[in-house]
Amino acid sequence: MDDNFDKELKGMAKKSNVKEPWDIKELVENACKNNKKINKFSKPKKFIIAASMLILCTASFGIFVSANVQEIPIINKVLEYFTKSNKIDKGYEGNTVKENYSAIEDKYTVGIEDVYFDGGKLVFFYKIKSTEVLDKSNVYYLNTTLKVNANIDATGALEEKEFIDDYTYYGMISYGINSNSSETWPEILDGTITINSIDIYDKDNIIKTIQINEEPFKINLDSKNIKSKDLLINKIISYKGLKSEVTKLTKSPTGITMEVLNSNPWNQNSEVYFRTYLWDSKKGVLDFKDKTNDTSDDGIIIREQYENPSEDGELSIISFVSKSGPVGNGEDRNVTYKLDEGIQLDLGDLGKLEVESIVNKNDKTIITMRTTGYISVNHLSIINGDQKYLASQTTNKEVYGDLDMKADYIFPKLDKETGIYIRLDHPKLLELLANQTIRINLSNLR
Repeated sequence: MDDNFDKELKGMAKKSNVKEPWDIKELVENACKNNKKINKFSKPKKFIIAASMLILCTASFGIFVSANVQEIPIINKVLEYFTKSNKIDKGYEGNTVKENYSAIEDKYTVGIEDVYFDGGKLVFFYKIKSTEVLDKSNVYYLNTTLKVNANIDATGALEEKEFIDDYTYYGMISYGINSNSSETWPEILDGTITINSIDIYDKDNIIKTIQINEEPFKINLDSKNIKSKDLLINKIISYKGLKSEVTKLTKSPTGITMEVLNSNPWNQNSEVYFRTYLWDSKKGVLDFKDKTNDTSDDGIIIREQYENPSEDGELSIISFVSKSGPVGNGEDRNVTYKLDEGIQLDLGDLGKLEVESIVNKNDKTIITMRTTGYISVNHLSIINGDQKYLASQTTNKEVYGDLDMKADYIFPKLDKETGIYIRLDHPKLLELLANQTIRINLSNLR
């Protein structure tokens, strides 16, 4: 997405104390869908920090962090915990390779329990236990070196993290090929993973490093062991000479990938481009996970990875055509609106928004809203005082039709007295290509 939040991410990155040799501009741009992987946030995260990794060349990782805490019984296994708390797709279970890596340094014990590889991403689940109480405002990231049988440029993210108790921390790190690279993972990933250190990031993004002095552990992961299924689409989306072809969908245990062939993805003269989303009749917009690009004689091949659709819903591919730039006579296209219970906003091309309730509960604020149109696929940015927030979780979804949904949006506890505002992006041009919506028969992917 092209919005002011992206600029804020870049600004935060520039202020970071991290010294690793990596291209922060590229990392942040990869953090947003449509050249910026903003939908990378299956549950939008608040800040970026970085660690470095070697894959026969240097690669870099941004950490996107969620502060969700769900009250469920304590489970010893990280993968099982994240699955039962509905933080990750249940497809990981039964498709990982078990690991028994353990290292002890200072007051910390690090364990790697499960590794997943499907030819499109590498994921591992880890646990950190401490002999002293952990600071729950910190992020505990594993700085990792991966040496494998391929020369690839990869990016990674802390997809999930959770403090299980005062002494235990669970994490899930996912590595994917850089979206600006045409390289691919090997079918069989063979090599070693070295845990260099625990990098502890405080709330000010200052790092404390705990070195780990252990031998690397070996990996040999065959992506053919992960079953997937393709569905050919071959439908063209067009607008005044601008064309994209949705060629196929590929479903794996942990997500669905949409492949798009762009012969002219960006009209250089008019700065017009497509924004395409997967809409589920039960889940609403599917969370965007990752993106890779490839080239062919016919144009650029884009592979966008999303969470899996619902088991009993219907799937649609919905497209907008958009144009960046200021609204009217240079007006800032990022506009804020005050939210109060019962308020109804009709925002024209953006759609409509109705606030049903704003409730403070324990350490959270739950805003129940019904949204339609483009607002329903956009990550909603809330301003409270001088702080900006994205929803850490969206629950209790009720989908009424295409781009029409009511849900509970969960934020850190907000101060109602200072006012709660929503910030929305007003593109210079935004048009729903309703007559070009593509309906998918999911039974063909099951």
